[in-house]
Amino acid sequence: MESEKINFWIKEGRFHLSYGAVSLTRRKSGIDRIMDFCDYLIAAIHQECVPKLLRGETCKIDLLDDPHTLTFVPKGNMVTIIFETEVTEWFEPRKEFTAPLEEWFRVVQEVTLDLIQQMQADKEETYVMIPISTLIEDYQTTKKRLQNAGYLIES
Repeated sequence: MESEKINFWIKEGRFHLSYGAVSLTRRKSGIDRIMDFCDYLIAAIHQECVPKLLRGETCKIDLLDDPHTLTFVPKGNMVTIIFETEVTEWFEPRKEFTAPLEEWFRVVQEVTLDLIQQMQADKEETYVMIPISTLIEDYQTTKKRLQNAGYLIES
């Protein structure tokens, strides 16, 4: 039996994050994505959260557009991802899921590659703060960190 996958994607300045039946990005209206500076989000995950998670430390990212926070809490080989917001007219104030840490690392790398490809294809660069070169470097640095820690080893 295949385990569940984290559903994380970034497209046109919006992101979605869910696992199983729990979607962190679902609004009360049913819309299931959040608009934000997604390149900033993915860079913060690479530069701040991956190293902290590998050391067993909690990491918190404040999104830039609205008062939303993502917190990553390592629990052995699992990670709890918590979404908190002050925008309670649109979202539940707090939602969370716990998923395998290696699955989170895998999906972060996949989403980063997808985002780099989107940014290379879209010359307008709307809703972008981080240069593509920085995201490429972040991807490569994270890949080395993860492999050195025993994650995502290709056979």
